[in-house]
Amino acid sequence: MRWVALWLVAGVAAVTAGEIKRRELVTYSPDVNGRRWAAARVTAAEQPGRSGRISSIESINGRRVPVESVEEQVVSEKTGERIIEIVTRRYDPTGNPVQIEKIRREERTGPGGERMERTWIERSDLNGRLQPVERSVSRTRRQGARLITETEVERPSASGGFAVAERRVAAETLRHDGAEREVTVEEMGLSGPRLVARQTAEIRRQGGVETERTRFYETAATGRLEPVGEKHVKRERRTDGTELALVSLYGIAAPGRPAESGRLFLREQQRIERFAGPRGERIERVSLRRPSLAGQRLGPFEPASETVCTGDCDEPPRPAP
Repeated sequence: MRWVALWLVAGVAAVTAGEIKRRELVTYSPDVNGRRWAAARVTAAEQPGRSGRISSIESINGRRVPVESVEEQVVSEKTGERIIEIVTRRYDPTGNPVQIEKIRREERTGPGGERMERTWIERSDLNGRLQPVERSVSRTRRQGARLITETEVERPSASGGFAVAERRVAAETLRHDGAEREVTVEEMGLSGPRLVARQTAEIRRQGGVETERTRFYETAATGRLEPVGEKHVKRERRTDGTELALVSLYGIAAPGRPAESGRLFLREQQRIERFAGPRGERIERVSLRRPSLAGQRLGPFEPASETVCTGDCDEPPRPAP
């Protein structure tokens, strides 16, 4: 944690103000009495080829303690090839370090636009030594209007080496008014590959409104894919620059009701507003509502969180009138 904080400060001193971007995100949530308090804070710094961020929360003792720190660095870059290393440090609720994760990613792009990505993941054990836990290879190619990505994931096997544990295929078809996506996941068992999950998404755009409907399927005990959830999103960018999203989440069981195979119930609705504050800060306000136990009727939206970003955030929309 100390090393990351020093790097963030040193990075500011080493470059001019125009070369480094800094931002801070503070998330406020209501407590049990409805009072607003700073539940989480993220401080980030970014400069060409390197970035870092620190996430922290308030402990039960009222101290600000780290939860996670992430450092990302471009190790090398040349035409058609780039190598990135990401180091993540995680901490317990008292701020003591508990685990380090290191990801090395090699990206290569071919002359025809084909893309290959190799990833190696290591995590620290109880003694603090980094141990390999996963490696994967992704290949992306274009077939007409479709973009297909095939990923093969390997994990440590009982024999001491690596073995294929999972295969994923993602296909995206671009349209003039949106896109269609599909992801299938296979797991490798003793009898060979087994389809375990499927996800489909339909995206449509008209004017300043975008709708997205995502369906989730998992393989049941019968061996057949069955629906387990849906996510409906409606996004609207208004003429004053503000953004509004309404998210509806469906699952196989609603609060107070037993699960019914193949039938989905509305579990939660989220209202997400993004706008600029009076001093140019970027604000995201989230409200929630859930069905009541009696009659499954939706109640009013209740405030859940408000995240305020200051510094070099995404270009904020104009303040709402």
